[in-house]
Formats: sequence, structure tokens, C-alpha cells
Amino acid sequence: GNPLESGDTDRGVLKAWETVIDNAHLFGASIVSGFTGRIRGKPLTESLPRFREVWGALARRAADKGVRIAFENCAMDGNWASGDWNIAHNPDA
Repeated sequence: GNPLESGDTDRGVLKAWETVIDNAHLFGASIVSGFTGRIRGKPLTESLPRFREVWGALARRAADKGVRIAFENCAMDGNWASGDWNIAHNPDA
């Protein structure tokens, strides 16, 4: 699933992020990590408004719980022009 899109599976992934953030303390974790998501098949910049909406809310939720969020630097077979799963990647990193 993809937390930036709106299919059933995608909405489930967004809910899973909320659950992971809410329960990180049960595992002694203060950091959670994963993929950002992406608007599939579009240039990276077209994902930014939805990224801001989704991850702004998740970041506030995490801050309220004392949890930090880390994004995996992984292209997931995409690039800046098009892709499926992740906008948090830098090929030069």
C-alpha cells in the first residue's frame, strides 16, 4: 500500500502508520521508519502537496507521542520523473 494514495490497501497503510506511531513505546522504540509513499506514475513534485498533508499530520501525531519518523532512502524502482512507492530517495546519497 501507499499512504499518499486513496485505495483500500493504501488507506490501510496510512492507518498502520498511525498504529505504529501510537504503539512504538510498547516496544521501547522512539523512532519508526518506512517509505513515504508517492502519487504513482507522476513526477516526484506532484506528490509533495499530498505528502505535506499526510506526513504533516503523522509528524504531529509522532511528536505528541515522543516518536521520531525516519524515511528509507530507496528508489523502489522509481526516479524523480516517475515511480510507485517512495519520494524519499536521492541517488547520490
